[in-house]
Amino acid sequence: MQLLLADGLCGMTPRDGSIVGGLFFMMVGVMQLTFEAGNINLALAGPGNVTNGTWVPLSGLQCYYTLIAMETVCILMAMVMLAAVWTRNAWGLLCFGAWMTLFDLALVAIVSLLYLELKKVGLAIDSLAWCGLACRIITDPFWLIFIITYGLQLWEEKNQHKDVRKRRNTEGRPGGVKFKGFDSGI
Repeated sequence: MQLLLADGLCGMTPRDGSIVGGLFFMMVGVMQLTFEAGNINLALAGPGNVTNGTWVPLSGLQCYYTLIAMETVCILMAMVMLAAVWTRNAWGLLCFGAWMTLFDLALVAIVSLLYLELKKVGLAIDSLAWCGLACRIITDPFWLIFIITYGLQLWEEKNQHKDVRKRRNTEGRPGGVKFKGFDSGI
């Protein structure tokens, strides 16, 4: 398989980009986790309560809690992905790429749902949240390019080693007896 970015991009090899990408995902995850925790604190303790002592309806709070849970899992997955880079585990890298793709889709869906819930009660998501979401959706694919490319390189390398071992086993050993039962030259 010919990988398009096997030599790297922007002066980084796929392995280096995977490490920097993992650190990026951890940093952004912690920032977004902090941001969402602050939003929940404001929703639960702010003056001018809308329903049951909160700023937002229960479904809006569930959206915030879902975002916090997803960010926590994202941070843990980034740590596992960095361990996969260290151990040269292709599955870990490729699974992280799939997770981040699904995570970004779910993030857009949940923030959009939260926007609709807040709009029902006359509130809105601040522009900083929308800007953070847009930046994340734009930058995640850049780092995923490195991670997926490195995962595919490791996958290809692993399969090449399997092919070499398989050929060695089918060729027979030097000096060993080969089965010639179907050879017409005997």
